[in-house]
Amino acid sequence: MTAAGSNPTAQYRVLGTRVDAVQIPGVIAQIQDWIARRDSCRYVGAPAEKYTATLKGAIEQDSM
Repeated sequence: MTAAGSNPTAQYRVLGTRVDAVQIPGVIAQIQDWIARRDSCRYVGAPAEKYTATLKGAIEQDSM
């Protein structure tokens, strides 16, 4: 993902899913760009704090 007018963001794979490391201003710029272009339907997800802690704990306890 690249926010409108910015450099590409760091991307990671988490549980087989691509995750873009984006700060709020970049997210807003990207959504505004999609709206302006009347781009296809998109989804934006943000982890809830309690789920982030649970996922972190599970990853830390994993053997691989």
